[in-house]
Order: sequence, then C-alpha cells, then structure tokens
Amino acid sequence: MTPARGCGTCRDRRVLCDRAVPVCQRCVQSRRTCSGYGVRLSWPGSKRRTRSKPESALAHARASGPFYKVDWLNTSFADIEMYYDTAYTGPKPMRGGSWGRPNLPLGLPATSWMPFKLDDEQKRLCDYFETAASRSLPTFGYDSKAMCSVILPMAMSDHSASSTAVLLSLLALAALHRDGPQHQAARLKLGALRALEASVLEDSSTKDLLGHVAAGMLLCSYEIQKSTKTSAHWLWYLCGAMTIIKSGHLDRPNQDGNITLLLGWTQYYVTMARFSLRHWMRSDTMEFAFARDVGYHDVMPPVCTRSSIEGLNDAPHKLLDLLGRVIDTVVEDTKPHYHSKDYRQGVEGLESTLTSADSPWRVSQPSPGSTSTGDANSMELFRLTGLVYLGRAAESILRHPTQLDNWISQAFNILAGLEVFRYPLPLLILGCEARTDEQRMMVLGIIDRTLENAPTVSITYVKSMVRFLWVHDDLIDDNRGYLSKLSAAISSSQALPIFI
Repeated sequence: MTPARGCGTCRDRRVLCDRAVPVCQRCVQSRRTCSGYGVRLSWPGSKRRTRSKPESALAHARASGPFYKVDWLNTSFADIEMYYDTAYTGPKPMRGGSWGRPNLPLGLPATSWMPFKLDDEQKRLCDYFETAASRSLPTFGYDSKAMCSVILPMAMSDHSASSTAVLLSLLALAALHRDGPQHQAARLKLGALRALEASVLEDSSTKDLLGHVAAGMLLCSYEIQKSTKTSAHWLWYLCGAMTIIKSGHLDRPNQDGNITLLLGWTQYYVTMARFSLRHWMRSDTMEFAFARDVGYHDVMPPVCTRSSIEGLNDAPHKLLDLLGRVIDTVVEDTKPHYHSKDYRQGVEGLESTLTSADSPWRVSQPSPGSTSTGDANSMELFRLTGLVYLGRAAESILRHPTQLDNWISQAFNILAGLEVFRYPLPLLILGCEARTDEQRMMVLGIIDRTLENAPTVSITYVKSMVRFLWVHDDLIDDNRGYLSKLSAAISSSQALPIFI
C-alpha cells in the first residue's frame, strides 16, 4: 500500500517524495536517513513553526543551566501498586507470570573430541579474547588483564580435556562478545561442555580441577553476557565452580598468585549472586530454587551452601568476604531472630569491623576521578556500601542516624569525582540513597557514561532499579521495610537481576 503522504525527511526538505516502502528511494539516493511515514509529534519549541510556541523564561534558564538534559522520573501504575503492597502489612500473593524450567546443560551425550591446533578463525578469536573480550570479565581487586594472563596459559598448557574445555570456553565467550549469539558461539560452548564431561571421567589432578573452575567461570560469564531473560544457567556454572573449589580444597592457604586470582574472581561473582538471591522473592522461577537452596528460604536443605572461599588474605577479598557476611546476616525486622541478643551482637560486630581504622581496606584519602579497577575509590565505595546496607537494615539496632548520614555523604563525595564506575552493587545501594535532584542527576550521569563506555546488562539493571526505588521513596517518605523495599524492586524484574 502506497503511503498517503511523503516521508518525514522529504517533507522537512520540502521536496517531492516517491513514497516507496519501506524507505523512500529519494532519501536512499541522497544518502539521507528516511524517517518513514508514521505520525510525528511536535512540541513547543520545535522547529516546526505551525505548532511551536515561544519558550518560557524557565526553558531558557534550563537550556543554559546544569539541567539542560532533563531526566523525568515518572510514576506508573506498577509503582502505585508496589506502594500499596509495601505500605500495608499482611500476606499477599506474589504477582507475575510463570516460566518453565530451562533445559539445563547437564548430562550431555558422550561424544568424541580430539585435541587440535588452532585454525585461522580460532587464532583470531583467541587474539580478540586477549585484546577485547577479556576486558568484559568483571573482577574486583585487580585488573582484568591479570585474569587474562592466568586463563590463556591454562588453555594452552597441554592437550588435556580440562585445558581444551578452558580453550573452547574462552573462544565461545570471544565469539559471543564479537558477533553476538550466533551459531559459532553456541557450537564452541557445546564443545567446551563435552570436553568438561570427558575430563570428569578421567582422574583429576589439581591442575584439572583449576581448569574446571576456569571453564565454569568463563561459561558463567558467557551466560551473563548472553542475557537470556528466562535462563538461570549462569547460576549453575557459578555453583559448580564453587562446589569444585570447596570439594577439591583449592582454597587452602598459601596458594600461588595465579590460583588466588582465579579464586578471587569466583568470590566476586558468588558475593554479588548472593545479594541478588537474598532479595529474589518470585517463587515461580528457577532462580528462587537457588535462593532457597543457598539457605535464604527455609524450604529445602542447602545445595550451594553459604561457605566462603578461604585462603584469600589480601584486602579486596577480605572486604568481599565481609560484605558477603553482611548480606547473609541481615534479616527483616519482622523476623523473631531480629530481636535476639545473638543477632544484635552479630550486627554490631560487622559494623565495628567495617569501621575499624586498622582494617586493610580503609582508605584515608581516596583520589577523586580515578577509574582503575580495585583502586582506592572502589574499595572505599564497597566499604561504604556495606555500612549503608547494614545501617539501613538494622537501623533500630545500631541507632546512630547521624553516622549513617555521614557514610552516605562520604559516598556521594567520592561519586561526584567519578566519570564512570563499573561496579553495579555500590551504584544500586548508594544510588537509591539519592534524595535531591542534584544527587539523582549525578547518579544517572555516572550510569549513562558507564553504559556508553562499556554497555553491560548489570548497569542497565541498576538504572531501572534506582528509578524504581526513587519513585517508591517519593511516595513513602520513610525508611521502614528497607530490605522488603529492595526485594520488591529486585523481584519486579522479569528474571533475576545480575549485579556482577
């Protein structure tokens, strides 16, 4: 059907449009973008004189002021509904659709595999992993280049099944990062799983077990970057890596530096996953089963237990361990355990450790503007994140609102000097404390610049969550039910949010 009117581009140029579909050929020939034939809305101040109105003095002031690019925080029906759910107590049914259980990557049929030399395409993927894809691996306490320097030698060490699994896993991740979810990435991932299966059937040395952990973490990263809305595969790989570490006693003290890097990488993923699972309340999803098995919901015996990775003595990993203990400790004030002496002592002990001047992660003068991984700003913001999260969750026990305000103020002073910040959890916990328009604009600015620099699904989740929580705070001007508020925001997602 021929459109009744010319395309928007030709109408703006005041030239005759040939009204071809889907795009007009006059625009194609003149190398212009055809804006199509749909309805276009005009607003006051636009260039179309037929509908424009004089701009007000306020509009002129905004155009030259700090709020030239305005982000509107809109309240939707879902926000009002969540307000009533959290403002009034009592049992309420969990809303939301249901999803079927995904086909888990377990029990693959036995197939033959042969060690091979890298062909030209595999060499290109390997180079791409080293120069680009490895930088997308989230780490804490060290640069992602250090992680790459550990993984590549493991993949190239020999022709064993475990080394082949690592190699094919990193090639799959590189193919996914470069080309998206195409057939090549899926084929390489399947090859990695088959190599892992073959390796399990053999006698496993410590080197093989480390290869299993590395391959599992690469496949976990693959699933996170693939970002399938209804898949919990990344949790299976992460849980498997953690199980191998504990059952193989890989976290015994005095390990060499390469093993420590691999364990620290896993610890960061596990700690961030625990936070998501702690606040995930959608019982109709696969992820809820993980949260329940970890022990956050008392229904089944734990499978992926809360045991932490030991043998990590440097400051970033000790801080992550402490943050994990905070996440596992805090409970809602409606729980009977909340008012016990043991709970009070546990909360006070965690706060004392986080505020101790002798702690190795304490930073006296963080340098504003630095963006390096594991730098002073990152360490301090993670410490303040733990304090704010603990202080809000146990506010009636700790009872020092002035100190809590000081922690929040310190955090925003550091954030004000950052251009980008790649860690989602501090952005969420500290971002939802923004109360003024200036603070909220600053948080959104950091998020937007981070997404422009390195788009990730985790930072995208944070942006939607902080908006959700700001609306809630504007509707309810108090801090009651802090943990329930976070759970409502996180559980409003279609799938378990990833804060890695």
